[in-house]
Amino acid sequence: MFIKRCFVIFFVSVATLSAQATKFPQIEPEPWTQHYAPLGKQATLSWQDVVAASLYASGVNESAYVRFEQTIRDAVTELRQDPDLPSDQRSRGNYILTYIHKKFFKKYVSGQTRIDVIVQSGTYNCVSSAVFYMIFALAAGMDVQGVMTHDHAFITINAGTASQPDLIDVETTNSYGFDPGNRREFYDSFGKTGFVYTPATNYRDRTNISQLELVSLILTNRMAEIERKRDFTNSIPVAANFAALLSQRAKPVNSPIFPDPQKTLTDRLNNFGLTLLNSGKEADAISWAHQTQAFYPDNQWQHDLIYKATYNYVVKSAQKNQFNPARLFLTAQSPDLTPDELTKIETVLVESELVRKSTQLKTLRDTENFLQDVESAQSVLSAARLSEMRTLGLLKKAEFISSGQGSLEAIAFLESAIAQYGRNANLDKGLQMFQTNRVAELHNSFAGQYNSGDFNSARITILNALQEFPDNRQLRQDKAIIDRIQNQ
Repeated sequence: MFIKRCFVIFFVSVATLSAQATKFPQIEPEPWTQHYAPLGKQATLSWQDVVAASLYASGVNESAYVRFEQTIRDAVTELRQDPDLPSDQRSRGNYILTYIHKKFFKKYVSGQTRIDVIVQSGTYNCVSSAVFYMIFALAAGMDVQGVMTHDHAFITINAGTASQPDLIDVETTNSYGFDPGNRREFYDSFGKTGFVYTPATNYRDRTNISQLELVSLILTNRMAEIERKRDFTNSIPVAANFAALLSQRAKPVNSPIFPDPQKTLTDRLNNFGLTLLNSGKEADAISWAHQTQAFYPDNQWQHDLIYKATYNYVVKSAQKNQFNPARLFLTAQSPDLTPDELTKIETVLVESELVRKSTQLKTLRDTENFLQDVESAQSVLSAARLSEMRTLGLLKKAEFISSGQGSLEAIAFLESAIAQYGRNANLDKGLQMFQTNRVAELHNSFAGQYNSGDFNSARITILNALQEFPDNRQLRQDKAIIDRIQNQ
């Protein structure tokens, strides 16, 4: 059977966010939260406070507030003056449920969580109807508490006393929802809202929440509705109000069902920052982190965002060979980065510069300067990267030496470099290449003298060559040829 969801906390993964505008959303809680947050220290609220807090939580502006508040106040007065209002708590609780269904409630709508909309159109969901019932129950002198499950909210009243409680559930979405476990009419009609009643004995599936926490569910439901439309930016101000409203609770509810207000806000602030980052707006992402730090300091995500944005900016700039802007940007963010993070980013920047320089080595002097830069970067380069860059420069320098002075000088240079820095496969391969070139030079010199009939010079050349490469097969064959000539 399909179950409609009334209470949904919709947490958004970064991957689902689309590109945001650079205009930042409001992150400062609205003033009304500062007034009503201290109510979290109280066990019981006045019905007037619940009216005010729930209307503000519904997003009602000041101009409309007076009209909706007066309509509710008039209905409360009517209820309290009703001569048929029962005196005993159990009957009174049922009477109130019937009263608001007749006077206000017209149609269940799963996403309609606002109190002002109940007054205006009569549509409601589990959260808005539970808060609305709480207002009238408190006004009638009843002991009221909120209850929530993973996807539902309702009310529990105490029709007894503190020492001898008589706890009764009230499923406010249904006119037969008073003490639903004992109402046949309730079971016959409750399926219209799609909920499954969670009995009081199922403690693991239900969580008792305070009156202010019940009001706060209006905000979480509004967030869910906003984000369901993929409007992630405008859910941030609602999340800020949610966190502020519950910031002073004496006994915060400890349940995986109830969302952590600060985490709810932090997740959305972080997601917005990551959206800026993923859109290539690194400077905006850093500005966002700094702006949120003014109101919500000491959050690791802000530091992480600054680091990621700085890293991305430097990498992008380096890829465009814009090294000076990258260094200026890194310097500006350095106060917010750890030494390890600075080293990591500096390493990327230095490596990128070295790679670029390695592609622009046109003279021996260029190569020598490049090798000096490599040695200067020892503090930031890994051992493997240092060896790679150094080897590249040494081989390039050997090429210039070979082209200007010959293979013998290039071989001497590489042998000296290997003695200083140690062997590696690329240096060995380079040395072998120049040795091959040198053997070819010696063989060609021998062949030229031999072909011209200057056998004495050819013998001297090949004997000297074998002193350099005594085991070289080609040179040994050359010596055999000249030996046969002279033995004839």
